[in-house]
Amino acid sequence: MGKIGLISLIIAITYLILRKIFVGDESNSEKDNKSVPEERKYIELWGSIILAVIAIPIVIFIDVKLFKCFLIIFMIAIFSFHSYIDWKYRKGSKLYIVSIITMVIGILLAYFIL
Repeated sequence: MGKIGLISLIIAITYLILRKIFVGDESNSEKDNKSVPEERKYIELWGSIILAVIAIPIVIFIDVKLFKCFLIIFMIAIFSFHSYIDWKYRKGSKLYIVSIITMVIGILLAYFIL
């Protein structure tokens, strides 16, 4: 497993642990998707597609020396977007805090490991 794989694994495990700590059993009520507004699903889908369309060509053509900077900027964009969506459409939930903490941990890992 390369460095990117290690960072991804640590971020995923951190997200799951923090979600269990901050949100708890609230995540079980999300699985039925009845409490999630249709507008949120639409905005989250299109926002993720736009970020992916921007990121894929950059990853293909970017210089190796600039990859670290791009990865940090991309993590800021992704996690900030998801934090905003969670804050806006899940009133009373602390899921946005999980995204912010995970973003900080991911940025630190990318900075020090890569």
